[in-house]
Amino acid sequence: MKEYSIIPYEKKYFEYLKKLFLEFITYRTDWLKILKKEQIFKNLEEYLVKKNVKAFLSLSEDKKCIWFIFWYIKETNWLYTEKRVFWNISHLFVSKEFRWKWISTKLKSRFIEFMKEKDINELRLKVYDNNKKAQEIYKKWWFNTLKIEMNMNIT
Repeated sequence: MKEYSIIPYEKKYFEYLKKLFLEFITYRTDWLKILKKEQIFKNLEEYLVKKNVKAFLSLSEDKKCIWFIFWYIKETNWLYTEKRVFWNISHLFVSKEFRWKWISTKLKSRFIEFMKEKDINELRLKVYDNNKKAQEIYKKWWFNTLKIEMNMNIT
């Protein structure tokens, strides 16, 4: 099985990331309804720089970005007594071409190792209710449903 290096995101990788992000946004029709692709890329670049979001990615031999993961650090006061620090995954995507090759499972394992090195012991994420494939993967990774978040649009 092919091994791919996990690379911390740097600005020099933006063009590679952008190509895979094009594939990602085809699944996010809500974004495409309100924003042009150029605006999405501008927002992505700002998101990675200004919001203190961290990212990892891997490149194939022909310099294709095959997956990415974005996360950020979050601090809470647990019941107002204990300060808790955890990481929250905001985006995780594997190119369709590289799915079903155990890449996401390897990514998860390496990411957890990285968290342990940083002394972080909790990881959270949100997933859309209709994204059943992602939910299946996260359950295989031992994620538990912590809460159900609901939304109402007022127009």
